[in-house]
Amino acid sequence: MNPYHGFDDPLDRILGYLDFRKAMLRGDVAEFTCLAGTMVQEAYGTYPEIRQACDASIGSQAAQVESDIVDAMKRYHIRAPWTAESLALHTQAVLRGGEPDRHIIDPMAE
Repeated sequence: MNPYHGFDDPLDRILGYLDFRKAMLRGDVAEFTCLAGTMVQEAYGTYPEIRQACDASIGSQAAQVESDIVDAMKRYHIRAPWTAESLALHTQAVLRGGEPDRHIIDPMAE
């Protein structure tokens, strides 16, 4: 289990997650690059099965972050023009060097 999961406050979990990911950015790019992000960039148009597997991997991480964002928004009474889902997907796109739009990961997503 990653250390940020142990925080009671959802905002601390979000910030802990971002700190954890930032700490991973050391060494050569090959040492910290996201395998799923790299694969989806290379194969999304020609290998639907790989695209779907990458979407599942990235989507599951985004769902965990989304859950913490929902909890933080409730706890701190945050109202915003963005959704927890859109912010979670945005974090994944920024961390993985992609676009913050689920349809970039899976163009068939509805």
